[in-house]
Amino acid sequence: RLNERSNLCKRTAYQRVPNTFQFPVSAQPTIVFCQGTPTAPTYPEAVVLAWLLTADPSTRDALVLQANRGAVNSNGPKDTARVLSLTYQSTAGSAGLGEGAVSTMAVTTRVVDKAGVERGYAWTLEEQKPTTVKETARWLITQVVQAP
Repeated sequence: RLNERSNLCKRTAYQRVPNTFQFPVSAQPTIVFCQGTPTAPTYPEAVVLAWLLTADPSTRDALVLQANRGAVNSNGPKDTARVLSLTYQSTAGSAGLGEGAVSTMAVTTRVVDKAGVERGYAWTLEEQKPTTVKETARWLITQVVQAP
C-alpha cells in the first residue's frame, strides 16, 4: 500500500522458476487500486489511473470532458500493461477568470504497453463544480500528450 489518498497500491508479481532452487523472479511493479478500480474516482490521479486500467470505452468516456473525448482517446496510451509511476502536482492551478474560472491539475505517468514499450504521458484535468449542494466536485481529463 502506498499510503495515498486514492487508495493506491504497488503490486509485484513473482514467478517461480520451474525445476530449480532459484528464488522467484519478480516482474516490474505496477500501480493499481488496492480495492478494485472505482467507477467514479475522487482525485485527479485516481481518474487517470482508472482511465489507464479500464478497457471499456463507456467507462473511459465517463472520465473525460465530453468535448475532448476523441483527442484523449486517440492521444492516450493504448493497451496499458503496467503503470510504473503516477505523480501529480501538490496544488491545483486555475484557468479562466471570475465566474468562469476552473481549477486544473497536471498528472504525469510512465506506462508500459503490452508490447513492452515504456512511454511517458502528461495529463491535464479540470474540476467540474457541483450543480447542487448534494453533489461533490469531479475531475475530468481534458488533455493527454506523450511526454519524454
